[in-house]
Amino acid sequence: MSDAKESAELVRQGKKIEAIKLLREASGMSLKETKDFIERDASPEALEAVIRHAVRPATVGGDDDVRRLAAEGQVIEAIKLLRQQTGLGLKEAKAAVDAMRPPKPSKSTGQVGESPPLKWLLAAAVAAALCAALYALGIRP
Repeated sequence: MSDAKESAELVRQGKKIEAIKLLREASGMSLKETKDFIERDASPEALEAVIRHAVRPATVGGDDDVRRLAAEGQVIEAIKLLRQQTGLGLKEAKAAVDAMRPPKPSKSTGQVGESPPLKWLLAAAVAAALCAALYALGIRP
């Protein structure tokens, strides 16, 4: 069984730590990169692409440029550059670039203790000021 298929099977079995160890050994990626990649896409195809074309400085020229573009959110440019450097297919290059991207911040859940976004506070302050001005002018509903 290939390392990619074995890693995917380990993820399916709930053995994520073992899958991360195996993928790290096969790809040379950092612990954080490997963990983030497996959490995003644990399909055998994506894992195989990462292992086959291990996106590590030793094998990909200009790797820092691809990582920088991915971190800045310039995904299309990063994919184009990676494909030029490695000859990867579109699907494989996208999987590799996605593995390099920092995790997306979670959206606000509105839980107790979270502060509302600044724009809502500003809107509330403007509305309160407008109501106070209308009240002072004697304009009431």
